[in-house]
Amino acid sequence: MAFPEIRWSLSHMRELVPTVSVGRSDGARVSFNEPSAADTAAVEALAFTDMNGRSRRFDEALFDTYTDGIMVLHRGRIVFERSRLNN
Repeated sequence: MAFPEIRWSLSHMRELVPTVSVGRSDGARVSFNEPSAADTAAVEALAFTDMNGRSRRFDEALFDTYTDGIMVLHRGRIVFERSRLNN
């Protein structure tokens, strides 16, 4: 349950334990907004202390933890979205 083994385990979960695909609903789709530049900048600038006691910014932590993608919703609005494809 530690890096980097946990990353491999999560990436290969379907090979290790039974899983099931969940299809999308036939119901109405929800349209989301594009995050504003101000919201994106505010989230990227968030600072915290990591488990090693280092002061970190949110955007730095995403890079250092090999995050493939993340979306932050606040009260039904997208305030931050990032993936390796749109960095």
